[in-house]
Amino acid sequence: MPRQSSNRAPRPQNLQRTGTARKSTRVSRARVSKPLPVSPLRRHQPLAEAGVTITTQAIDKLFACWAGALEEPTPKNVHALRVALRQVLVAAHIFRNFDADGKLEAIRRALKHLASKVGRQRDLDVAIDDLVRPLQDGDLAGDVTALLAALESMRD
Repeated sequence: MPRQSSNRAPRPQNLQRTGTARKSTRVSRARVSKPLPVSPLRRHQPLAEAGVTITTQAIDKLFACWAGALEEPTPKNVHALRVALRQVLVAAHIFRNFDADGKLEAIRRALKHLASKVGRQRDLDVAIDDLVRPLQDGDLAGDVTALLAALESMRD
């Protein structure tokens, strides 16, 4: 009988992970052609050092997404920027006890403000795609076209 190293059942061959980057490290393909490099955490790594690694990776992704959203502000790029902002905010919150000089808190407040602006933009994109565009094919097509034009001008 084969010996099992853990309590979990082995993963079937067709479900093996093929890429090295996780979903959280990928950036919009419109801006970055390949996933950002992932710096693995080490076993027994000091928590403060792990915090620096995790926060640095989140900030790198934020800058890449920010550049993509500025270059081409599509709904996909705005969404990627919003996700990257949330990841940096979560990392800042988790590792806040290692912020001796209080600089991280000031950065966190500025990023929260930016996240609220990007969130409103994303909400507008979702409203356009999920609520207004589906009405274009119905009986209200003429009225909806004017509304869609107004909403898209607000987006720019």
